[in-house]
Amino acid sequence: MNRKKIIISISLGILAFLLLIGIYKINQFYNKPQAPTLNLVLPTKIKVTLSPTSTPVVQIPPTNQKVSEPESTATPTETPKIVLKVTPTSKSQVCGQIGTWTILTLGRSTRHQERTRSIRLLKVDFDQKSVLVYSFPPYLALDTPGLIAEYNIKYSYLEDIFPKVVKVAGESPETDFKATQALAQVLLDNFGIPIDHYITIQDTVLMEGVDALGGIYINVAEDFTMPDDTSREGEVIKAGIRLFDGDMIRAYVSDLKDNEDEFVRLARQNAVLEGMRKKMVDPNTLLKVIELYSVYKKNVVTDLSLEQMTSLGCLARLVPRDQIVMKEPQIDEILYWKDGSMHFKDLDATAQQLQELFKVTGP
Repeated sequence: MNRKKIIISISLGILAFLLLIGIYKINQFYNKPQAPTLNLVLPTKIKVTLSPTSTPVVQIPPTNQKVSEPESTATPTETPKIVLKVTPTSKSQVCGQIGTWTILTLGRSTRHQERTRSIRLLKVDFDQKSVLVYSFPPYLALDTPGLIAEYNIKYSYLEDIFPKVVKVAGESPETDFKATQALAQVLLDNFGIPIDHYITIQDTVLMEGVDALGGIYINVAEDFTMPDDTSREGEVIKAGIRLFDGDMIRAYVSDLKDNEDEFVRLARQNAVLEGMRKKMVDPNTLLKVIELYSVYKKNVVTDLSLEQMTSLGCLARLVPRDQIVMKEPQIDEILYWKDGSMHFKDLDATAQQLQELFKVTGP
């Protein structure tokens, strides 16, 4: 072999080696969580069900109900063993995944002191190709025992947890995660729903993302007057199918008139979710992927990897409309106090209902 061929062979070998390293690094990036994973403080004396497709699912009894010790043959000097069950795996993958994820999604308002105006729990079922969405009212007031030690927060509206944590922890790249974890902890403490993943979104992502897509069609149930902090102040959006730009979307999901209750805003948010779903299954949306990714990176904090986000996008295209179930508290479950806060009449009963809805199995 002459000198030239030797040099070419060595060069090709180096290029192949660098290519393998590049593929390895890309694969790591694609499968790596984009932000820290949740580390919630779980109640003691519980059983755990291990699922091969998600983080451990905690079996929790109704709120404030005593739990008996797990059965064990251990001697008094031994540590009692945790009872484990393994959920059988699915026969085939859907969008590269099997099983279910419980995802907390939060929408932060940049124009309202960073309050969380959209709070939803999603049960994403890849095996059944279904999605359950449960909406929590921002004005829902709850005890926050898990936040006392670190943040000195004993009681709060759900929407105020974010700014309260930011006030204590300070502005930093980690604050969004800390505040998200704090809110997830409150939901776990009060309702016994373990959360696998989270997606926290600034409302600017809606504005910029919707504008990048050229607008979204929303089914407006009732006439809506644009508030005074928008470029369309006083304009009335008539009921019917209407094309919304980013600024209109931001106002529609966050504004609450003096004569409206929280359930009106929840209904508007659900209408926007439906409009977004229809837009995302439009093949033309794929042409905007680079622009949308730029908007996404600037406004979204999540522990999902890019692979998992891709799987969710894939599932969104496969789930039939009748397999997307929207739930929210019923009016007869709620009490309004003089300060405007909302409270469940029977928190334990609501916790039990939610555990059944999200299939959290008791001991």
